[in-house]
This record gives sequence, structure tokens and C-alpha cells, in this order.
Amino acid sequence: MSHAITVRLFKPDEWALYKKVRLRALQSDPAVFGSHHAKEAAYDDKKWREDLLKTDLGVFGVFDGEKLVGMTGVYISKEDATSAGFWGSWLEKSYRRKGLSRDMYAARLAWARARPDVRRIVISHRENNAASKGANRKHGFVFTHTEERTWHDGATEAEHFYELRL
Repeated sequence: MSHAITVRLFKPDEWALYKKVRLRALQSDPAVFGSHHAKEAAYDDKKWREDLLKTDLGVFGVFDGEKLVGMTGVYISKEDATSAGFWGSWLEKSYRRKGLSRDMYAARLAWARARPDVRRIVISHRENNAASKGANRKHGFVFTHTEERTWHDGATEAEHFYELRL
């Protein structure tokens, strides 16, 4: 890491950067996501553009200077406007285990707290995702429950849920 790391919302005209990093994440670490590369690679460019225009979705890029090295996201639940959810966190391997999750959590928390109706944030991960488990607990999320799930790769594995009250 040679520059200051910044975590900032993608601008609407940066949809191609968002698409690139999301697809790279899905290809690099398919087991940690609830979606998969083939599905999202088939999305048309209009969908990627529209994501960045949504007011109920915040998609952040993680930048080392001008170099895009990761992403993370937050959304308002369609079923419950008082709930937000975190999703899509990923960093290039050389940027992991350097404390950057702190900045990624801070950006998403600030986004959620700026929405007056949001009272809680929910996050989940696959049972085998130890990095996510540790980061969630480190940032104050409390384990709430586990659900069995069949993932896109065909594996049946528990999904662990956490909550943070705002």
C-alpha cells in the first residue's frame, strides 16, 4: 500500500469500475458470496448503472490512491425500511489483514445512520467465513441466529446472522 486508502461511494458514472470489481470479487472468492460470477456477468450495463442511482443502495469502492482494490455495500431492506443490510465486501488478497475492514464498516455505518428510518443493520455470512465472523463481532454486531441454506455452489452450509442496533 503506497497511497492513502479511501472508501467512498461510487459515482453514477463509475458503473464500469463497480462492475469490474464486483465480477473480480465473485471470480476470486466465489464461496463467500450469495451470488455467483456467471449470474452477474450476464447483467446488462443498464443494471450496473441503475444500481449506482438507487437511493436505497450504497456501493463503495476501496481505493489505494487511484487503484481500485475492493468494494463493499449497504442497502435498505425492501421488506422493512427500519433495517439495513451489509453485503458484497471484498478486498484484493494483498490488501487483506491490514485493518481496512474498519474503514469499510465505518463508511457503511455512516451511510445507514444518515437514513432517519434505519434502526438496525443485519449482516450474515457462510459458516466457514471466519474473517467475516471476526469482523462482525469486532464492529459490535451481535449473533442472532443460524439458518441452513443451500448456496449457489450446491453446498448446504449454515448462514450465521448478526445485528447491530443503531
